[in-house]
Amino acid sequence: MFPIQKMNDVEKYVEISHGKEDMSAGEGLIEMEHKEDHDAIMSLISGDAMTGAELILHDSSLPIPVKITKLLGIIMTLLESVQLNGAKISGTVKKAVSLQLLTRLIHFVASDSKDFDDLIHLSQIMGPDILETLIEVSKGVNLTAVEKHKETCCFGLLSK
Repeated sequence: MFPIQKMNDVEKYVEISHGKEDMSAGEGLIEMEHKEDHDAIMSLISGDAMTGAELILHDSSLPIPVKITKLLGIIMTLLESVQLNGAKISGTVKKAVSLQLLTRLIHFVASDSKDFDDLIHLSQIMGPDILETLIEVSKGVNLTAVEKHKETCCFGLLSK
């Protein structure tokens, strides 16, 4: 697990990048209201996320957009099983944590890489859009799985 408590500089960077929503500019960035909850959630998945990030970010055969997409995919998969105080976390919190953890992982794993600046820059530009696309795709996949299951099992329980 990586030392989240020692991330003050990265946290400031993330809060500036993903933090306060600028309604006049219409950026729609996620507001980081519940920082303690976000840190608690990140601490639950940081070990597995770090392992995945090391494999992805050190793979020189992958283009940077693919690295960002794969990292977000791993983070999203890990977040699906997380519960905070016995309840599933909201989609908004998952989005905020995903983008924040993406930046932290890049800082920890690739800070000495020649691609570091490009990774950070492209993750800031492309990260939110890639995340939204992955969410939409996962909704379609989940719906397809339910529909297939509905056809073969328990039709009465799953029908309207």
